[in-house]
Amino acid sequence: MPLDKAFAAYGSGVTPATSKSTDFFFAVVQAVVPHMRDQGGGSFVTFGSAGHGWWPARDRMWVAVKASNEQLVKGVAKEEGRYRIRASAVLVGVIDASQLHELIELGQIDQRWVDNTYRLLCLKRWCTAEEIGHACVLFASEEAAYVTGQHISVLGGFRV
Repeated sequence: MPLDKAFAAYGSGVTPATSKSTDFFFAVVQAVVPHMRDQGGGSFVTFGSAGHGWWPARDRMWVAVKASNEQLVKGVAKEEGRYRIRASAVLVGVIDASQLHELIELGQIDQRWVDNTYRLLCLKRWCTAEEIGHACVLFASEEAAYVTGQHISVLGGFRV
């Protein structure tokens, strides 16, 4: 089976991303690029942060690490594009999933934060994990064969 798509995501729940996320993505790229070159191309997709356009309070670890991944995406796009290897990032905001609920339970975020963040969303609802998945599949698909070094914000209009 050809290896032509690689999705790189590190960390879950409330575990701090730290540099391990970038190290992980870099290791995936190093391991997979030779295979993609041999078979004539492929696509990498990783995650970025909604915080790149508007810095969220107390979120420096996630934003800084995801920004590193976005720079790696641009590097892969620039250096590996001639081998038909693409790389892009999906910028993620608040997802109605386990991390949001864990952070509320742990007292890391309160109702005021939830209400204030919600007010900034044009669509007036939280994103679902499935919606993030759809953006990832789009970047990996042939429909996006001429898209590389880019990001798509799946944020419900946050930052508009």
